[in-house]
Amino acid sequence: MDEKTKAALDAFVAQQQAVIDENEKNHDVRIPKTVLAYEVGQRYARLFVSRSAEGKVYDRSAYGFVDLATGDLLKAASWKAPAKNFARGNIFKGSKFGPYGIS
Repeated sequence: MDEKTKAALDAFVAQQQAVIDENEKNHDVRIPKTVLAYEVGQRYARLFVSRSAEGKVYDRSAYGFVDLATGDLLKAASWKAPAKNFARGNIFKGSKFGPYGIS
């Protein structure tokens, strides 16, 4: 992954983390804090949310995928694969989504 893509991906993750935090604040969620992160693969970066407290991870779920070649945001078809039918946005164009994932 090149530096431009990494910077755009980090900015997107930070933006979406703010959306998730605001949602939890507004809904007085009493579950452990939700954290958005990513793992880089050969072609895609998997965006996922995890909930953890006191060093223990309770669950992880797919939030979406980023095509590393184009920056396209793809909905998650499963934990391991994106839905490739069409892009839902692009990390270079300032796309923004709700707290529950790329839809």
